[in-house]
Amino acid sequence: MTTVVYSWLKSISYKTVILSLLFFSIGVLTGKVLPSPEATQDVTTKHMGRIKYTNPLVDHPGINESNKEYLTKKKQIEKTIQEYLKTKSAQTISVYYQDLETNRWFSINETERYTPASLMKVTLLLAYLKLSEVRPALLQETIVNEGQYTDLANVPPAQRLAVNKTYTVQELLFNMIVHSNNEAQHLLSDYLDARVTPETRSRLVYETMTLIPASYEISDQYNLTVVDYAGIFRILYNATYLSESLSEQALALLAESSFDSGIVNGLPENVITANKFGFKENKQSPDSMQFHDCGIVYAEPTPYILCVMTKTDDPLKAQKIVSEISNQVYNLVLSPEQKETSF
Repeated sequence: MTTVVYSWLKSISYKTVILSLLFFSIGVLTGKVLPSPEATQDVTTKHMGRIKYTNPLVDHPGINESNKEYLTKKKQIEKTIQEYLKTKSAQTISVYYQDLETNRWFSINETERYTPASLMKVTLLLAYLKLSEVRPALLQETIVNEGQYTDLANVPPAQRLAVNKTYTVQELLFNMIVHSNNEAQHLLSDYLDARVTPETRSRLVYETMTLIPASYEISDQYNLTVVDYAGIFRILYNATYLSESLSEQALALLAESSFDSGIVNGLPENVITANKFGFKENKQSPDSMQFHDCGIVYAEPTPYILCVMTKTDDPLKAQKIVSEISNQVYNLVLSPEQKETSF
């Protein structure tokens, strides 16, 4: 099994990696059977893979709903979600919350699967930063935008890439994360695919699939749960995959996001948030769009991860829902004394 998978890894492009990582689990690589969808929330410690004497730890999810305080907070948010569903403001809503000081967490509607859309731009950022650990000049290498992806432009004119202009990798990463620029994403995917060796590509596939476990059937392509994705931010916060300086760099980029709806809109202005949103449009079925927002809220002294995913017929309603849940979580998790210090 391992030989077959390794041959497959050598043959695919990194652009395929970004899509494929979502429906292959580590179980494929180890020869284990894929768990059923109902088993997706058996969240376990993540290791990067046995070398000879070591098996590097990359993530530990913490303790799930282990005291009455967290269960009480969860029930209050569940009540809010039920009100949204009754008014048909959204078809489904999933929430993940984790206190990054105690590592305690809870999730709501955690088995529901979603299309990540632009959330996956974070994995491409991590791939470039990981490679830059051994090849620091990579971020200053240049790419010419020849306009081949102009038709994919998804941002206001002022944020679009100029045709026939040369950009550094660092500049394209900025545009991809801060402005969620699709042109930048495709240019970076193409460049990485052309520059890395098959062996490096294989390693990137393996590592990325470890960071975001896809523990559902292969036929359900490009879907994940709120718990699957939220771990990316815990890994960055704890600097267990990238170095400390590069983890800081990744989160600093995410903190510069120009998107100020969703989670950010539900918080006091001075509370820093390192987050990424994703929007999935369905032109054939406008009533089945998706909007998500996930990130770290740096509310002192208790920073936390919040990830909200929705299926909706109105993305503006969904953004409002995420903002209101963000505000509710902020008010639930911080005591009055803590709120005073965070303003």
